[in-house]
Amino acid sequence: MSEIFLQRALEYIDATGIEFVPTKRLAVWRKWGLPDLRGFTPHLRQIRINTDDAPRFYSTKKTLVETFSESEKWLLHDLMHIIFYDFAGLHLGNECWQDRARFLEIHLASEALAVLTLDYHVVPGSLAVDFNPNDWEQFIKINPQLPQHTTFEFCDKLVNHYLTGAEKVFGSQFPVGRATKNNLAKYKKWLGHEYRYAEKQRYYTNVWHEDIMGKKPSHAQAVVENSAASTSVWEVINLLTDERYAEKWKNFTAEMSAVAKKETNYFDFSPKYRRPRKSYDFRFTDIESLSQSTISDSLKEIRPPNSSDLFLFWQILATVPPTLFKAKDRKAIQKMSLEAQSATIDSKVWKHLFSLCKQVLTRLSWSQNQQGLSTFFLP
Repeated sequence: MSEIFLQRALEYIDATGIEFVPTKRLAVWRKWGLPDLRGFTPHLRQIRINTDDAPRFYSTKKTLVETFSESEKWLLHDLMHIIFYDFAGLHLGNECWQDRARFLEIHLASEALAVLTLDYHVVPGSLAVDFNPNDWEQFIKINPQLPQHTTFEFCDKLVNHYLTGAEKVFGSQFPVGRATKNNLAKYKKWLGHEYRYAEKQRYYTNVWHEDIMGKKPSHAQAVVENSAASTSVWEVINLLTDERYAEKWKNFTAEMSAVAKKETNYFDFSPKYRRPRKSYDFRFTDIESLSQSTISDSLKEIRPPNSSDLFLFWQILATVPPTLFKAKDRKAIQKMSLEAQSATIDSKVWKHLFSLCKQVLTRLSWSQNQQGLSTFFLP
């Protein structure tokens, strides 16, 4: 399965013109606790890469996903989003993105596709999900309603879980049966991760949509009920992994090859791409999509700790190597990366990072690329 999947993934990249786009931000900062700052742009049919962490799998033509580094697997994860965006647009028409419910449904289903394909089919439990496939039979003993992880039944339930958060099989109530303490701990760890991961996706997908439409963040989670998206997700999984779908895969790739040449931005209808704003949320905006003067204006005065400015700080700081900072500066950056996960932010550290950003910005230069106006940076 892994070999078929990778062959088709590479075919799709070539046939439909998916681009690997370098950013100035460096992957080495992840070692200091910063989030992945490549940026996420499936609507542009682009996969962002760090300049210090190029996609070796594509240049060396590896044949098995099992040999991939974690960062390379995340590039494939992003590719799965693009493929589902394409699949949805091909069958529903690109105007589907203008409907809020469809937007939320397609993006959340694309996330489910990425997780199901890589973490439950091709390389189980190796990226976004924490489980060993050898433990699954024990999981079923703990929760008899849980289907096998490679079936349509499981796909249907996981997609519904991502869309609604109300799928009962992912609830906390289940008969324990003959589970050992160790197996129960493994099950709870897997279940807890899936619960939190899906909840996070529903929240940020809704905020992302609000951002491109120019609405104030509601802090609500996306909920899409009565969806049939799991059928499409299952179809794409088979297109990517089943040798019996070779002819269907060939036809789908050929159709998208023709369509992709005309499509550069699925979100170009949105207000964010249509008119400038007085301020931007840098959780969903690449600094390189704006002029340097606009970014300088964003740093004219310090504001109380907030998530938008935090990602403005991260984007600026991650453009230079950690070695260019003094030890006390790196320590402050690392401390902020830890405090960002809590409700308490040290005001002195916040001011320290603000000052560092102003210094770094004077040394940066870039060519403004407005395509990145809607770039998703997931914490």
